[in-house]
Amino acid sequence: MKSIINLFAAPVELFEEQKAEAGWVIPLILVSVLGALTALLMQPAQAAIMAAQFGDSLPQEQLDIILEKASAFSIMPFIMVPISTLIRWALVGGVLLLVSMLFAGNLSYKKAFSIIGWSSVILAIEGLVNMGLVHIGGIESVSTMGDLARTGLNIFFSEGATGTGLYLLLSSITPFAVWYVILAGIGVQTIGEVSRNKAYAISGITWALGTGFTVTMGALGKSFGIG
Repeated sequence: MKSIINLFAAPVELFEEQKAEAGWVIPLILVSVLGALTALLMQPAQAAIMAAQFGDSLPQEQLDIILEKASAFSIMPFIMVPISTLIRWALVGGVLLLVSMLFAGNLSYKKAFSIIGWSSVILAIEGLVNMGLVHIGGIESVSTMGDLARTGLNIFFSEGATGTGLYLLLSSITPFAVWYVILAGIGVQTIGEVSRNKAYAISGITWALGTGFTVTMGALGKSFGIG
């Protein structure tokens, strides 16, 4: 419980603890629970997107069956979220370690993994906030995956005006993303024993690389009619 409180109130103290003994189980539990709840809240929105995309091309009876299955409670998020989270942390942790090495940081893979794990709690909170805003705004207002992003700079633009790639990039620039970069930077500075500027550069570059990959995949998926 102290570690969770320190994540928000005293991140330096949290990462001092992680420097002595890096851990990832507690953030995995937090991210898994928050992610699973987000996935459950997303199901009605996904059903709305499917209805908007396929409503004119499928018989109503078939569409109703698909939407009913999409909206039904499923235990799968509670199984898949932890697995996908560990895979993502493993990849991003590796990137953080490599970028840190370029700046002569003193990180091990285990400690880089821990930094990413604890920092990712912030992004998990963002996901839940996002879906809360979607439900407050009304599921009926959702017709594309882009409509699910409610905390980024994309809210000031339309996807048609910016293009898919730029719109996805803008949706990734959020207060929570800034918080994530700062938190990871504190972790790198505390554990990796580098200057503050280098630490924020390391965390910022790592975030930018991950976001760039996600945006690219999203734009490619959109071009093939996915999402």
